[in-house]
Amino acid sequence: MAQRNELVTLIRYGFSIGDLFANRDSDLYEIEETGEKYTKLCKEALQKYYPNAEIELEEHSTDSVLPTSAETSVYKRENLDAVKTSVYKWENMDFDEVLDSEECEVVDQICDDVFKRGKWPVRKNLVLIRKLNDPNLPLSVIRWAGVQGVINGTNQTGLWEVSPSDVYDLHKIIKFVRRENITSIFDTDSKIACLWEDVQDLQIANLQENTLILIASHNGFGSFLETDSSLLIISRKNLQINITVDHFVDIVKWSDSQWSYSTYVEELINQAKGKEVNCVLQDDGLKNSTHGISFHFSKISTPIVTVGHLIDEALKELSEIINNTELSLKGGPVWNHKYEKDEDLFCKEVLHPLLQKMGFSFVRYIHGTNEFGKDFLFSDISSPLHEPVYFVLQAKRGDVSGGANSLLDTILSQIDDTFTVPYTGEAGTSEIYIAIMIVAISGNFTSNAVTKIRYKMPQHLKGSVYFWDQQRIRSLINQCWRKENN
Repeated sequence: MAQRNELVTLIRYGFSIGDLFANRDSDLYEIEETGEKYTKLCKEALQKYYPNAEIELEEHSTDSVLPTSAETSVYKRENLDAVKTSVYKWENMDFDEVLDSEECEVVDQICDDVFKRGKWPVRKNLVLIRKLNDPNLPLSVIRWAGVQGVINGTNQTGLWEVSPSDVYDLHKIIKFVRRENITSIFDTDSKIACLWEDVQDLQIANLQENTLILIASHNGFGSFLETDSSLLIISRKNLQINITVDHFVDIVKWSDSQWSYSTYVEELINQAKGKEVNCVLQDDGLKNSTHGISFHFSKISTPIVTVGHLIDEALKELSEIINNTELSLKGGPVWNHKYEKDEDLFCKEVLHPLLQKMGFSFVRYIHGTNEFGKDFLFSDISSPLHEPVYFVLQAKRGDVSGGANSLLDTILSQIDDTFTVPYTGEAGTSEIYIAIMIVAISGNFTSNAVTKIRYKMPQHLKGSVYFWDQQRIRSLINQCWRKENN
């Protein structure tokens, strides 16, 4: 007795090419070749299961609802001896066989199994961006085109891959301008790519408002903005200049061994917010999928301002954000303008950890009404004399001016108290005499303040008193927290 699948005479099956790519990026695949391969695999699977059937598959290019003619249909004879009375055509359904709706489900399942096995997609020929050798388009510009969807590409593997044929066509969309023709960008309202080394001296007010300038660099832009990991994007609206600084790790992998890229950019965002700089992550919405970050700056230009000047301003802000990020990740104190107004915060969050990091011993915060010029007491036990050398630090918030004011007299009085009144501690059982004093302020010494203080202090103390302003303190912070990883 014949098996039921042997009785099937005609199978019609339709599918939408759009449905095949419902969960895939269709830009990465050859659509026509993929449809042909899926059709071939389905026919082979169906023919194997239905050896006596005529199989007709119809491919539709739309992802809309399939027409009725493309719905699955299966016709069969009652037995193998039945006489076939007509030729099966889509437009001529005059035959004696009967429609078997149950068998339709089997056909759908066979084709669904072909789909799930995933051997039907035909990928485009993609190559890693870093392996391209196009002298007229920097790699960072090609990546930008991929991110924006101007060309086909993907970074699903963690590094950007693009279609070489698309890169060739990209020259029609983005014009690469060299130094000798750089002024031609003033006459266009399209997308321009150029090198940082060639564009710095241009006056940006001459740019057309619809021009987008993509700026790469042979040498990078400093700090972590290396050649193949960064791109600057500039546009103009009236006198407002919008600058975007992109950093990414999907042309060349992140190589910093101290922190993961996700950890690094997370702290970058925190520090950028503190500087009121807008920044956006480039990710896929998945955990640990961050592959870049964009910083956005808005500057007001004047007719004579150059591209180089505006970009230098943006990069200076970004450099401080990067510096603070790395300092914070290393556990160091990041400067906060609150320190210029809050002396107690300045002492606890900056000076105390700084003195400890500098290697001083027994650092104590003893600020109070009976301090006699001693906010901090600490010692150096590494002296060649093999005896502890005692230091004190007197802290002040804000600026100290050399003009006529009582603060200079207060500092002079505290200097005198520091060296004449010993520190006795809470128990008062021993006296500690001070060898060196530091006057540390969270602002700046102005109007020759240090010169006036030195002039008025006793001659024998001039070599025993040091003055730290904000710039000096921040420099010490950078030195102390960076040297451990260098």
